[in-house]
Amino acid sequence: MATLSLSVTVPDARAASILADFCTYHGYRETLESGQPNPLTKAQFAKSVVAKFVKKSVMSQRSIAAAEAARLAQVAEVDALVIT
Repeated sequence: MATLSLSVTVPDARAASILADFCTYHGYRETLESGQPNPLTKAQFAKSVVAKFVKKSVMSQRSIAAAEAARLAQVAEVDALVIT
């Protein structure tokens, strides 16, 4: 499997707070509702959020492309009709 590496450069002094804010915004909890500690680190959680975003983006784009291809096929089919 190929690795798609993405990186975001932020000021060193702000990296921890940016990661914390990103995770909090997306629902990260240090302690789960069960009272157990979250098995994911903030970095792992952030990576999973970005992975979900990439998947949703790809699915959306492919859906848009498929819909357009279907539309064009129907336009070609209707345009080919001989109606007198």
